[in-house]
Amino acid sequence: MTQLILVPTALERDFLFGADTLIPQASPDWIVARIGPHRVALCGIGPAAAAMSAYALAARYQPSRIILVGIAGVFPKAGPQPGDLLQVNQDSFADLGYQDQRAFFNLDHMKLPHLPQSKGAAGCRFTLATPFDLPRAAAVTVSTITSSAERADALWQAFGAPLENMEGAAVALAAAQQGIPFSQLRAVSNLVGPRDPKSWLIKEPLARLGRLLRKTLP
Repeated sequence: MTQLILVPTALERDFLFGADTLIPQASPDWIVARIGPHRVALCGIGPAAAAMSAYALAARYQPSRIILVGIAGVFPKAGPQPGDLLQVNQDSFADLGYQDQRAFFNLDHMKLPHLPQSKGAAGCRFTLATPFDLPRAAAVTVSTITSSAERADALWQAFGAPLENMEGAAVALAAAQQGIPFSQLRAVSNLVGPRDPKSWLIKEPLARLGRLLRKTLP
């Protein structure tokens, strides 16, 4: 069973696995390495890059599972705290639509098809596989990191999902198009809202998440 492990940035990848544990693999287009039989690749930041790279890499390597791993923010009212490790059981495109003075409305709220297809349109919400021994939480995928309490409250009211990230639903869409199971693991780095990078927890939670993942991989 070979799995494709996607990580948005090189910083996250190195904190997760340690640069010296990765075996580089020649690839003309992507930054890819191996851990045992499994491939680790950078998918980029944000929905567009993540969807494109996930689809292309999955088509090339035909993995048995795609796993997205990285950091995420947590909404202040949700319960989990910075430093926690979570697996995502549901992810939605949150800001693919519009926002008024009351709330966010994505394409599902607007009853518009995200990706029209002959077999049925793909929507904005995806259910993910959760085979890991970690607490489960829903997430929203955004194109712009939330940096105000007002936007954080509007997203929380609209979706009630504890986690905010920038790639999850995009990779879920790409995986669904190829019929490949998809899981997402996140280390909580910060509270969603006004930015305070000095308070973020990144290195240690990612290192713990990397150890857990390596222990779990067959």
